Amino acid sequence: MSSGSNQRTPPPNYFSRRVQLRLLVAVASLLLVLSLMIEARKADNWQWMWSGSQQAASESEEFDTRLQPVESNDPPGTVYANSSSDAVSILQEALPTKQTDALRRLESDAWAKLLAGLDRDDRQALDRVLLSARDVDAQPSDIEPAWADVLDGITQAYDSYLDDANAAVMLKGETLPDSQRESLLNALREMEVGWTGGLLPALQAPVDLRPWTELDRDHLGALQSQLDKLALKEIRDDSFWRPAERHAWFRWFEILRQRSPEQLQRESIGQVSFLSLFKQSDEYRGKLVSIRGTARLAYRVQAPPNIHGITGYVVFWIKPAGGPNSPIVVYALESPEGFPEIKDKDLDRTTTPLNEEVAVTGYFFKRWAYPGQNGLQTAPLILARSLTWTGDSSQVRERPLPGWIVVVGSLTAILLVSVAAAVLVYRVDKASISDGTSLGTPDREQLEALKKQTVLASPEETLRRLAAAERDNARD
Repeated sequence: MSSGSNQRTPPPNYFSRRVQLRLLVAVASLLLVLSLMIEARKADNWQWMWSGSQQAASESEEFDTRLQPVESNDPPGTVYANSSSDAVSILQEALPTKQTDALRRLESDAWAKLLAGLDRDDRQALDRVLLSARDVDAQPSDIEPAWADVLDGITQAYDSYLDDANAAVMLKGETLPDSQRESLLNALREMEVGWTGGLLPALQAPVDLRPWTELDRDHLGALQSQLDKLALKEIRDDSFWRPAERHAWFRWFEILRQRSPEQLQRESIGQVSFLSLFKQSDEYRGKLVSIRGTARLAYRVQAPPNIHGITGYVVFWIKPAGGPNSPIVVYALESPEGFPEIKDKDLDRTTTPLNEEVAVTGYFFKRWAYPGQNGLQTAPLILARSLTWTGDSSQVRERPLPGWIVVVGSLTAILLVSVAAAVLVYRVDKASISDGTSLGTPDREQLEALKKQTVLASPEETLRRLAAAERDNARD
C-alpha cells in the first residue's frame, strides 16, 4: 500500500474567508428553515390554499335566503307532547336495555312535562334559584318567599309523574321483554331516590334558610344541564323571536360573560363558513363557532327584562369573508375598545354604517328570520360577548410583529448553532493536532525534516539556467 493512501485529508482552514463564508451560509440557512417551520405551523398562513376556491364557489352560487313557507308543527308544551304519562310509550321508539339510558330518558320527559305546567313567573323563580346556586356569594335568604309555593307545585308534579310512570309499567309492562321492564323499574326507583335524597333537599334549602352545600350545588348544576338540553330543543329555524327560546338565549349569554375571550377562542370548534351555518344549522346549534368578515352595519337595542342583569345588546350585520353577499347577524354584549361609536336604534331608529374587518367567536343560535328589502329573509344568528376588531377594511393592515416566543426562540437557536459551530471547530482542530496534521506552528522535528528535503530552484533561477545553456550551445 502506497504511503499516499495513508495520508488523511487535512481539515479546512477555518481562518480562511472561503470557509468562514460557507459556515455563515450554513448557519443562515438553518435559521431560515427554523423560521419557516415556526410560520408554517400557523393555520392562518395556509388560508390562501383554499380561500380562493371557497370564495369563488360561494359568491358565484345563487344563494336564496328568502324565508320559505313551512308549516309549523311544534308540539304543545315543550319538546314532548303533553299526553298522559306512560313510561312504556316513552321508551317504545328506542327501547333501551341499559338502566342509565332509561333513567336519562325518563328524567328528560319528566322535566319537559313539568316545565310545560309552569307559568312564566314560576319558571323565572326556578331559574333564579338555579342562578343563585351558581353564585358562591349568594345566600338562601336572597330567594323570594314565593319560592316555597312554587316548589310545592314542582314537588307535586314530580311525584305525580313518578306515580303515573310506575303504574304504567306495572299495568302495561307485560308487553315488554323482561330485561326492558326491569330496566324501567330500576330507573324509576333510582329516579325517585335521586329526587328525594338529592335534588329536592337542594331546592328546599332556600325555604329552610339553609346554606347550600357543595353537594347541593352539584345536584342543582346537573338539573341546569338537563334544562339546557331541553331549552336547546326549543329553538326553531326560519322563525322570529319565540318565547320558548328565551331560556337558551339568556343562558348562553350568562356563559359568555363568564368566559374570557381567550377561553372562548380555545373552546371554539374553529372557523365556520356562512354556507355551513346556513345549511347545517342543526349541526352547529349551541356550539361555539368563529367567523370573519366585514361589519357593515351596527346599532344598539335594549334587552327585555331578565334575571341576568343584561340591559342591552350591540347588533352587528357582518358580510362573511369569502361571500356570499348575505349577512351574518351577531348579538353582542359589548363592542370592542376603541370601536367607532354605535347609535342606539331604540332612541331614534338610526343605525351606524361601518366598514370594519372583524372576527367573532360565539354561540350559533339559529337561522333567524327578519324583514328585508325583498320580503322576509333569513340569516345565521350568533350570540357573542364582543368582537375582535382587526382594522378598517379600507386601509392596508400592518402585519403584527412576532411575539416574544418567536423572538426568544430565534435568539436561542442562534446561540445554540454558534455554540455547536465553536465546539465542532475545537474538536476538529484538536484531532488534527493529535495526528500531526495540524496547521499550527511546526515543532523542532518538522523543521529538521524540512532541512533534509530537496528544495527545487525558483522559476527565475530555472530561467537563468536555461538561458545559459542556450548560449553555451550557440558557441559550440
